[in-house]
Amino acid sequence: MIEKDVKFQFKGSRNYVQGPDIFNEILTFFSSEEISDLQLNIYKVIRSQICKAYFSNSESQIRNIEQYEAQCTLKVNGELTWVRIVSKSDNQAAIISYPYDEEKVLSLCKVYDNTINLLEKSPYTFIETVVAMNKYLHQCLFQSVEGRWLFVRLDLPKVLYDRDCISVVLKHNLNYRLTKSEIHLKNIVIGEIYFSLST
Repeated sequence: MIEKDVKFQFKGSRNYVQGPDIFNEILTFFSSEEISDLQLNIYKVIRSQICKAYFSNSESQIRNIEQYEAQCTLKVNGELTWVRIVSKSDNQAAIISYPYDEEKVLSLCKVYDNTINLLEKSPYTFIETVVAMNKYLHQCLFQSVEGRWLFVRLDLPKVLYDRDCISVVLKHNLNYRLTKSEIHLKNIVIGEIYFSLST
C-alpha cells in the first residue's frame, strides 16, 4: 500500500474540500496512466485541508484503513485500484483558499425541464463544470427545498477532460436523500453523478 500526503485548498469562501478537488487530486497521481471504470464516493464532508491518500490494488489491504471520508475505485491500466482519503486534524495549519466563481460556468448554461446544457466552453475542469451544472439544476428544480446540495458519488466508465458540449439530466430523486443525474457529452451518456441534500 502506498501512502501520500495531500494538502487541499478551499474554493472561494467554502470551509470544506469540494468534491471536484478530491477527484482532480486523485487523477494527478495517475496522470500518465490509462484510467477507466472510476467510481468516487464521498461519505463525509472534509473540513481539514491536511489529508492522507492511501493507494492499493489489494482490497484486503485497503480495508485496514477503516476511518476515511472518501473512497475511489478505478482501473489503472486495467488493474483495479482503491484509493481512500483520510482527513488529518491540524489546528496550526493556515487556511489556504483560491478564487472560484461558479457563475462563470452558470452564465454559459441553460436549463430546460430536467436538463441543463452547457452552451460554450467552460473555464473550469470537466468535473468542476459538471458539479456546478448539477448543483444549479437542483436549485432550479427544487426551489422550495431548504439545505445544501452535496456531490456524493460519481460513476465514469471512462475519464474525460472535455469542457464543452456537456449536458446533465436529472433522472431520479429519492426523497432528496439521493438524486441521480446522467452526464451527457454530445448527447451520449458518459456517466452518472449523485447528489444528496444536507439540511
